[in-house]
Amino acid sequence: MVGNGWREQMICAIKAQARASGLVDKVIVVNRNGGPTEQIADPVCQGC
Repeated sequence: MVGNGWREQMICAIKAQARASGLVDKVIVVNRNGGPTEQIADPVCQGC
């Protein structure tokens, strides 16, 4: 793991759970510096 170990572990867990569920085709991780306003501005669902 490089950088923020907690974040890397969280992303790994999310991907593993998505794969195990069989309901998720793709997990997209968006990395953005800034506060909540900037983060909320990112697209939540691509291709919806």
